[in-house]
Amino acid sequence: MKDSFAISQIGARVEGWDRELDSMFFGFPSNSPNEPSLSNPKLRDVISRTGKREKYMQKDAEIAIVDAKMAVSDVNIIHTPLLLSIVKRLISRVCRFTRDTSPATPSAHPPWMSLHMKTFGNEIYYRHLHGIEEVMKAFNTLNPAERIRLLNMGQDVNLQKSWLATESAYIIPTTAGMPLNLSITASVALDVHASGKIDIFNLLQGRGGISGRLKPSVGVEVVGSMLVDGHVAQSGVQLVSTLHSSTVVEGRFDINGSELVRVDLAMPRDKIDIMNISSSLVLIHGSGDAAVQRSREPLDGVTSDRMELVGCSGYQDKLGANLCWNVQYPNASRVPESPFFPLTGPAQLQVALHKTDPTLTTYQIRYTWERRKLYRTFLLSVNTPGTATSREHSISYNVNFGSQIIYLDLHSPQANISARGKCAGEYLIDKGQLPALTERY
Repeated sequence: MKDSFAISQIGARVEGWDRELDSMFFGFPSNSPNEPSLSNPKLRDVISRTGKREKYMQKDAEIAIVDAKMAVSDVNIIHTPLLLSIVKRLISRVCRFTRDTSPATPSAHPPWMSLHMKTFGNEIYYRHLHGIEEVMKAFNTLNPAERIRLLNMGQDVNLQKSWLATESAYIIPTTAGMPLNLSITASVALDVHASGKIDIFNLLQGRGGISGRLKPSVGVEVVGSMLVDGHVAQSGVQLVSTLHSSTVVEGRFDINGSELVRVDLAMPRDKIDIMNISSSLVLIHGSGDAAVQRSREPLDGVTSDRMELVGCSGYQDKLGANLCWNVQYPNASRVPESPFFPLTGPAQLQVALHKTDPTLTTYQIRYTWERRKLYRTFLLSVNTPGTATSREHSISYNVNFGSQIIYLDLHSPQANISARGKCAGEYLIDKGQLPALTERY
């Protein structure tokens, strides 16, 4: 005998959308039997070129549309301006369809849609949308065009939400006459603060930038209990697992085709808690009355061979920050009668980023490449400007075909290498002499 259960399930059901989808892309059905209902002349032309025009005129449109899709797939439309125009036209088509849909064109079976979400078999979300008006009202709340406009304006976004992910209980009768209660409860809390600006349309064309600040925090608590209910008193064990993360990302990203890439990452905190996971065992015994406080005693679990790993990355001098971790768990591999993890005892995992240089504020990454008729310029650098310790690593060269001079510079905190020389040839560096000057620190 085999039992199974679904951890998470998301489902949707739609009915009665045939007429609405046809009207969105092909227009409402025409009254004339000899006139196609397609409102787009380009799509009518594609269908006619596939040789399926007669079948489409006879309302056998399914084969024609499939052939039209195959014909359209042969056309290369992956060009950014055309792609943007297609998105704009699609949004305007949906908005016009919402405006033009009215009770003047009734349907015997109005469309409807239902959505649901389940965790561990428990339904935590359900929504039923009956009729095109309710569906379009829900769609308008998303309003992708408005959200893109707000991103371009740099509006702040604050999201705070908490919900009970699951709450399940399973009661098993025992031969002793006292039931065994198995229960699990999971709760989630989310807090997101975001601000910034995205030049999304120019970014799709290879130009533009992103600047902003993202501060996400999340907390998850999962409590599992196994209790023997004696009606007057209860006794059992409880496993409590928690996850917490509080990070912050602040910076700017600029791009201008293949000639410029600029990235600035700020370090606003002295410590960033990337991840903190812990689990503990608690022994519960006492009155079964919910109003009476039951005694809770922490359990040490397996203590004979407990492991603890503490370490850091060791790059604090080069980065100005240090990634550290702390892992604690009971090693029950040498205890044959021990249970499986995490019932072996308390465990913890901590990962944090510590700022070791108080003067560190920003990481900078620069890339430039200029290709002109009379010169070539290249630069790639990583730096932490304004810090007491120099951490610049860069490579750059410049070729001037007018003066036939070559410049080459390599820079690092340990040494600098500079080279100057002359080249022969108007466009090709086929001969050259580069005496190098090296400075070590």
